[in-house]
Amino acid sequence: MFDSPDGQSHMNRMRAVNPTQVARGGLIIPTFTAELAEQHAPLQILEANPKFYAYAGEDTATFEAAVKRLVLVKLNVKKKARQLVIGGISAGLEENVKQEMTFVEVKNGVLMMAPAKPLVPGEYALYEAGTWQHGALVQDGGEYFDFGVAAKP
Repeated sequence: MFDSPDGQSHMNRMRAVNPTQVARGGLIIPTFTAELAEQHAPLQILEANPKFYAYAGEDTATFEAAVKRLVLVKLNVKKKARQLVIGGISAGLEENVKQEMTFVEVKNGVLMMAPAKPLVPGEYALYEAGTWQHGALVQDGGEYFDFGVAAKP
């Protein structure tokens, strides 16, 4: 959910996007790079404090565990794509990439997620964190819910 310049609130359903290219690298320190097509996500908003809602239905315990694996990340914009690099020295996400989030159960089966502080203009994604063992990514979460925060005019 985000607010437009006219003060109206809007809710858009976000669709999962799979990376167009995935690369694994690093001999000593493993890395994983996921690439999303295009420089910008189709969904561009002006709101620096968007709210995300997820609906669980009946199975709230499993759902909450899965949703809390979602990480809000700032994507690195390249010439023709957006990238997320995982691993390397940090053995996870670099601190400047990961955006802190708050989670609130607004009613039974509905969870609201929001950035802990305003987002700067750029490209972002809610990313399902993968599984790590001994400092190496064993299984990537695979799905990204991408959007961009545009600079206010």
